[in-house]
Amino acid sequence: MGFYDWMIWTQRYINGTLGLSVPKNTNPLRFGVLGAADFSPVGLFDPASTHPDVLVVAIGARSLAKAQAQASKWNIPLAFGSYQEVLDQPDIDAVYIPLPIAHHAEWTIKAVRAGKHVLCEKSLCCNQDEARAVQKAARETGKVVLEAFHWQFHPVNHVLKTLVDSGKFGRMQSIVTEMRTVFAHTPDDIRLKYEMGGGACLDLAYVFSGLRYFVGSKGEFVVTRTKPTLYPNDKRVDYKMEADLDFHPDNGEPAIHCKAIADLTQPRILGIIPTIEPPRLKIEFEYATVKLDGWVAPHYPHNLLITDKRTNITAKQKHYNFGPKWQAIGETYWTTYRYQLEAFVMKVRGLEPPHWIDLEESVEVLGIIGDVYEHAGMAWRGKTVEEMSV
Repeated sequence: MGFYDWMIWTQRYINGTLGLSVPKNTNPLRFGVLGAADFSPVGLFDPASTHPDVLVVAIGARSLAKAQAQASKWNIPLAFGSYQEVLDQPDIDAVYIPLPIAHHAEWTIKAVRAGKHVLCEKSLCCNQDEARAVQKAARETGKVVLEAFHWQFHPVNHVLKTLVDSGKFGRMQSIVTEMRTVFAHTPDDIRLKYEMGGGACLDLAYVFSGLRYFVGSKGEFVVTRTKPTLYPNDKRVDYKMEADLDFHPDNGEPAIHCKAIADLTQPRILGIIPTIEPPRLKIEFEYATVKLDGWVAPHYPHNLLITDKRTNITAKQKHYNFGPKWQAIGETYWTTYRYQLEAFVMKVRGLEPPHWIDLEESVEVLGIIGDVYEHAGMAWRGKTVEEMSV
């Protein structure tokens, strides 16, 4: 059992949903997948199994054998030896793109021009120029493109955002977003390849997406400090990045101090056993301290802790469904990816989902990452608009 298979099994075991699937509608949204990525079961196959309006019908990879192996394992009828063959299928409505980040812009643009809607893994692109090209292509074709910041679709993060916006505990003074991972420890890992869009900032872009989501968009981020840890085999790649930023609200209120920590260096016990540390988020208000451990994947056990500074009383909350946005839509066993898929299908079907991430937000997050790289004296990844051939 691979790590991602273990993730799915563990989540389903905890929720008592092992083996759960649902019957499909008569005309479900038909998905193709570009690439036989290990992550596809978590990002699409598992959530699709409990969505009545989604059917995964094809996988295309550079290796036909890899596509066939993954298709066989997940009972997907079609396998192809190229990405283009998936786009050429007239009965495929949407594609999921879990390719290396350096290929996201090219294949997202090709997909929408082939008439497909796109669910693309984060980061959407390597830089703002690429993201704007994707935005332009989506606008011209009228196709839906969503960057898979799945965490943002979960009810507990909506509860926290509502608390932030309410002013109940006064003005936000600071926010820290942190994520560490154990995956990038072999030289052939794409997360460590500069030409593939590797590096902590892009791979763990959640930390910058989290800052943008919780402080809002009405203001300006200014990078004040960066501390990169460079990958020993390629100094162009950030193995870890700590970034301090000040967010200056448009309304003239005092700046909000922001810190993001993206870390690919998490060690393994005895060099083998992964050490799993939950992503952490902390917000300081005038009258409260709020912590949310597990904010990126809150479908695993999470704790929303709210400490009132005036009373020193801490309240613990958990929110797996309902919330201020989803209301009666959703089940307690739904993962962030399942909520995300629900929103994507609604958008494609012409409905207004309870929550959405538009491409302008994706462009803004990549702008923050670009500013961090520039402050750290590191080169941007990817291509300029002039260099793109799609």
